[in-house]
Amino acid sequence: MLEKKLSDTYKLELLENLRVHPTFHVFLLKSVSCDASRPNQEHNSRPPPNLVHNEPEFEVEAVLKSRQLRG
Repeated sequence: MLEKKLSDTYKLELLENLRVHPTFHVFLLKSVSCDASRPNQEHNSRPPPNLVHNEPEFEVEAVLKSRQLRG
């Protein structure tokens, strides 16, 4: 988190390749509790990728939402 913008919005530090506005309402966020005994542990619920030709590969279970862009 970079900063608290208003009483209910936060500006987040995101990856540069994401084309998303970095400010989010608290309704869209959830807190993450950190384990003090393992500070470098990643909070990632995804399983590790399969390696195919030394490239990471994930299997998609379902497409939850999609939209078509014009242009």
